[in-house]
Amino acid sequence: MDIDGCPEIRLLATDVDHTITNCDGRIDKDTLEAFALLAERNIPVILASGRPFPVVRGLAEYLLPATLIAGVIGENGGVLQLMGENPQWPRVVVHKPLLLENDTEPRSFFGDFLADCGVSAPAPADDNFSRSADLTLCTRESNGKTISQKTMDRIKGAVDMLDKEYRGFLRQNNIRYEGCDAPLAMNYSTVHMHFYHKTKTMNKGEAVLTIIESTGLKSSQALAVGDSLNDVPMFRCFECRAAPANIRNYTGSFEKEIEDLQLYISGKPYSSGFLEIVRFFFPTELVKTHV
Repeated sequence: MDIDGCPEIRLLATDVDHTITNCDGRIDKDTLEAFALLAERNIPVILASGRPFPVVRGLAEYLLPATLIAGVIGENGGVLQLMGENPQWPRVVVHKPLLLENDTEPRSFFGDFLADCGVSAPAPADDNFSRSADLTLCTRESNGKTISQKTMDRIKGAVDMLDKEYRGFLRQNNIRYEGCDAPLAMNYSTVHMHFYHKTKTMNKGEAVLTIIESTGLKSSQALAVGDSLNDVPMFRCFECRAAPANIRNYTGSFEKEIEDLQLYISGKPYSSGFLEIVRFFFPTELVKTHV
């Protein structure tokens, strides 16, 4: 993909972890320089992350003047907030599945499912208690071993079996909540595994489109930036899409998907790659007419 195919980009929607951060998941000088360039060019930004909404919302306020925050998305589309001139209250799209006891220990059928997939009780993410729409586990087992991408693909492929067990649990305990009729789904990034109800709106792509519609812009005027499987729904919604070089760390079936998406991939990884993407798609001479 080259810039000639994206001549009228007026908005940027981006993932957070390992897209705008460095390899340690931290904001650094390249991150700050990239957002300073976006602010200088009056390019509104949507932050779309798998992190809990309060974390993403706070980060947005830190990185940009409030007038340049078009929207904030947490939990891979599970919670969103329209910002800009008329900010709205955060909206929870769907409740997270009740796969843990007291947000700490896997229920017996969930633990058995993970064991059958070859995983030894990964701990809930530290921020799981603050999540509204998805259940999030660490990508490390209880013994500290990193869960391989192959194993996470196995879990993702077998989640329909977990859904069957979960339906029985809900019926037995007469439990109902927003979104519970939608099937369970699983996705993952370099940081977390996410379990959620697969409603039409429970993905980054649909959430970003909702926010873009509120700005009066078109999807053809937006650039989507991400680095992982969680970002594929967002990539598919836009003609212009880019990724830092660390997206090549993914192997297996996702490699073919990366190729099919025809992403612009930066030469550098992580936040340095994000800065490279911003410089490439928003050169001063092309953006002057947008101000």
